[in-house]
Amino acid sequence: MKVLVSAYACNPSGSLHLHPGEDLTGWRIVGQIGRFHDVWVITHEYNRKGVEEALKTDPSARTIKFHFLKLPIWLKWLYRIEFGQRIYYFLWQFSAWRLARRLNAKVRFDLAHHVTFGNDWIASFIGAYLPVPFVWGPVGGGQRTPRPLLGEYTLYGRFAEAFRNAAQWIGRRMHVRRLCLKKAKAFLVCNRETMMRIPDRYKGKTFYFPVNGFSAEDFPGGERTRRND
Repeated sequence: MKVLVSAYACNPSGSLHLHPGEDLTGWRIVGQIGRFHDVWVITHEYNRKGVEEALKTDPSARTIKFHFLKLPIWLKWLYRIEFGQRIYYFLWQFSAWRLARRLNAKVRFDLAHHVTFGNDWIASFIGAYLPVPFVWGPVGGGQRTPRPLLGEYTLYGRFAEAFRNAAQWIGRRMHVRRLCLKKAKAFLVCNRETMMRIPDRYKGKTFYFPVNGFSAEDFPGGERTRRND
C-alpha cells in the first residue's frame, strides 16, 4: 500500500534536547511500516540531520520518502514556555495537513497513519480531514498525577499540572478529535488509563499497543514468570 505517516518526532539519533523517546518511537515505527509498504513521512525539520545521516548507512530506509516541515521562525519562542511545545505542535499539524493534501493529490494514498506525538488529546488534522482511511497511534496521554503526590510538586509544578489537565479537558472535547475517533479504522493505545478516555462506542476498534522498549529476546530464557515473595 501507499502509506502517509504523520510523525512530528522521527529521529534515529534521539535528539536529547527535544523529544528523544518520541523521536525513536517514530523512527522505529516508520521503519517497520516501510518493510511492507511504500511510505511517505511528514516530519519536523529538526529531524533532517539525523534522518539524512541514517539514510547513508541504512539501505532499507532509503525507500522511505521524507518531507521535512517547520513553522515560521518567529513561532520558535513557543518552545521556551511551559506547554508552548504543544501549541507549536498543534499549529504544525495544520501545516502538515496542507502538505498532505498536496501529496495526496499526486500519490493517492491508501492509508494515513498518525504516529507522533503519541497523544490522545491533541488530535491529528491529517486524520480528521484527509479523505483516506486512517490509523491513529500508538498514543498515551490518559495518565494523571495522583492527588496525594501533588504535594511533592513545587508551586510551578502544580501550576503546570493544572494547566496540563485543563488542556486535556479542552482537547478531548474539540471537534477535530471527535472526527479522528469517528474516522479511525484502528486506534492504538499504550495503557489502560488512555483506554478509559475513549468513548465506549469506539472501544471496538481500540487496541492495546504497549510502547515499552522491551521484547522477549531482551530476557534470558524468553518469558519470565512472576515470583511470589
